[in-house]
Amino acid sequence: MKKLFLGAALLTAAISFVVTTSLADAPEKNFPLDKCPAEASHSLSIRSYNVKGLPWPIASDRDAAAENIASQLADLRRAGCQPHVVAVQEAFSSAAKNIGQNSGYRYVAWGPRQSDLGAPATRKEDRRFVSDARFLKGETLGKYADSGLAIFSDFPILRVTRVPFPSFACAGYDCLANKGVLAVALDVPGHERPLVVINTHLNSRKAARVSGQRSLFAFKRQVDTLAQVVGGLPRSAGLIVAGDFNVGRALNRSSYLRDHVFAPDHFLVAASEEDDGNGERRLGNPAPASAPTLLRTKSLLVFSPQIDPIGEPRLFGQMGNGRMLSDHIGITRQFLIRRSGEAPVLRDPL
Repeated sequence: MKKLFLGAALLTAAISFVVTTSLADAPEKNFPLDKCPAEASHSLSIRSYNVKGLPWPIASDRDAAAENIASQLADLRRAGCQPHVVAVQEAFSSAAKNIGQNSGYRYVAWGPRQSDLGAPATRKEDRRFVSDARFLKGETLGKYADSGLAIFSDFPILRVTRVPFPSFACAGYDCLANKGVLAVALDVPGHERPLVVINTHLNSRKAARVSGQRSLFAFKRQVDTLAQVVGGLPRSAGLIVAGDFNVGRALNRSSYLRDHVFAPDHFLVAASEEDDGNGERRLGNPAPASAPTLLRTKSLLVFSPQIDPIGEPRLFGQMGNGRMLSDHIGITRQFLIRRSGEAPVLRDPL
């Protein structure tokens, strides 16, 4: 009986903060169609995309959207210009998890599972944060979903690292999913050293339906975990960080992310998804990973100095009639991985 009650409370909470949408209700955009980039020797392309793979009845028509996403990726593959690596967030449903297989990717890595345990609260401020958790905001119900993270790859995956965020490091309805960090080492043809790709999804702000102060605390603790993962991974052949960072218009978020993850290793932004404040999403310009640059961003592709982006960022996620396949846009960038001893590509300072 208790389990049934908790399940009903979970469903009520989830429905209260997620607006049920269908493909027919999705707004029209005027995004350019995803085009094949110019071929370059030793290059690869990477896409980050929040697919909004929420199950029914929390959201409707998401299976149809996932099937459409897979179909478009398969079309790109038949044309020989699919992204070699796709990092997705919110792949909770079976249809969303099958996007990689249904679009022809041979290798897949999953993020933290529902049962994976994060670190407990040990510091005084963390325990105080836990003591203020609210049942009606979904913060004490436990994890009812996995991380929703996946990486689909054309290249063999040599190693997988899954790190759930600390058990207490979540705020509001975000606590219902076991968010964290997924990192893979890829065997890229022609390169002796593996390329490391990281995928993550940080705590939301408004959608969490708790105070900004509380969601910021959880965000910072999650960034601390991300920083530990990034700092502990090799990057001799390069490191790319992808994901939905949920920075938005919060300078305290963009500053903390810059200071603790991107600034120490001089990361640069290769592509970004920006929120203009009116619910519209647009493609941001490549730039240094500074606090002002990170403002308004949702999805990001950020890279270490060992690799070089080439071409222009590209968009993904629109149907032929202009309808969007998610409430996010997919962002893609092509990269040139340097061989040992090669000089970096000369480019204008970002």
